[in-house]
Amino acid sequence: MLSSINRIKTVLATKDFGTHLNHYLFEPGLVLAHDGRMVAAVPADVNFSALVPGPELEAVLNRFEEATITFDPPLLKIKSGRLHGTIQTLPVDQMEFPRPSHDWTAPPPNFKEALRRVRPFVAETAVQMWALCICLYAESMTATTNISIMHVECPGLTPDHEVLLPGWAADYILKIDEELTGVIWDTNYAAFRWASGLWFRTKLVEGTFPTAIAPLLAAPERATTPIEKDWHKTYAAVAELSENVITIAPDAITGGHGKAAVRADVATVVTSPVIFHPKYLSPVLAAADYWAPELYPKPVPFRGDGFSGVVIGRRA
Repeated sequence: MLSSINRIKTVLATKDFGTHLNHYLFEPGLVLAHDGRMVAAVPADVNFSALVPGPELEAVLNRFEEATITFDPPLLKIKSGRLHGTIQTLPVDQMEFPRPSHDWTAPPPNFKEALRRVRPFVAETAVQMWALCICLYAESMTATTNISIMHVECPGLTPDHEVLLPGWAADYILKIDEELTGVIWDTNYAAFRWASGLWFRTKLVEGTFPTAIAPLLAAPERATTPIEKDWHKTYAAVAELSENVITIAPDAITGGHGKAAVRADVATVVTSPVIFHPKYLSPVLAAADYWAPELYPKPVPFRGDGFSGVVIGRRA
């Protein structure tokens, strides 16, 4: 049971807001978790129905090895060797758990790979909710930190409307290490199913991605300067020790943190200094094969196999 709970516990609300969102739903064959935005369900050896408080269940299961669970309403009884425990449960009608429909379709072959590629380019904080999302549409997905933009090809992705998938939902999908076998693109939610029978449903963010993003992505072929491995290794060493600014000059890369400064004497591909925030440039250089730093201070395009984007530098 503990292994099943561990697969869905990140979807359980961390606090009880009076709606019992920090309770697991046990029902025949399944255990479900819900936080108001997402629902996850995992197959389990269960033959009863009850709402079980999550923190108490997790604490007991973490102490009890190979626990046996039985139900004597309203008590959940747990036994492991000499250890016995009980947990007070609630009736299942105290809370509703949204379910996906049965209209599953096959996922795109490279859906998870594309999602993993675009996820680092979702903003951590933003005034507009769309910036906290990955925009999914026909054959591709896009995300932005508001400083950098990533556009990834995803052949076979065919939602009939623009889908704004929240970053927190992408995180759950990416942590499941098994074959994704089904997807649903509904108007208000998306759902995902895996080979084991585990499924996950998430609310979508309302709205659309800004139309101004498309023109910025229009000419990835301008990125012609290769990002060589040895040069990138030197850049990464400086970036790791840099907080807010990294400068790439013709003969050196410089940065620093607080009162500390760091410099690498290395020939670069620029004829005049370019300045970036390492937090936004580093994911670009780690992913891309080519970029165009010579276009700085205009947005700098980059590209790789099946993806492209732009990153904006800092003013001198």
